[in-house]
Amino acid sequence: MSNSNSSYSYSSSSYTSFSSSSSSNGGRPFAQSFTSESHGNNRDGTQTRRTYQETGQPMVEERSYTDASGRRIEGPGGTQGARQGQLEGRIEDVTDKEEGRGVKGEVEEPDLSQAEKDKLYEERIEDEYAKREGGA
Repeated sequence: MSNSNSSYSYSSSSYTSFSSSSSSNGGRPFAQSFTSESHGNNRDGTQTRRTYQETGQPMVEERSYTDASGRRIEGPGGTQGARQGQLEGRIEDVTDKEEGRGVKGEVEEPDLSQAEKDKLYEERIEDEYAKREGGA
């Protein structure tokens, strides 16, 4: 997209990519997923976000910023987005490491039947949705 005034020119672009692969190695399933998302313009520079995840591992997120002159900016600084703390480097998802959570985030309640665990899970999910919608 380009807009032109007498002495002003501005262009911007956006790009998103996703790839995923899976296989079975000796009976053990293995999967990987990658995403890359870039947003940029000739006035502010380019911000790139990449994520990577393997089976059983937390998602890793990397963010980088390149200013309009092509200099790579590390960490907070430079632009409004960087000043807001969006460029913290690697971020690890610790959701499944919370107390009472299993490897895949299941609720660990050893004395409950599967039906009771399912009901408890559904109640917690409904509560989470209600919080996000502003109902709780």
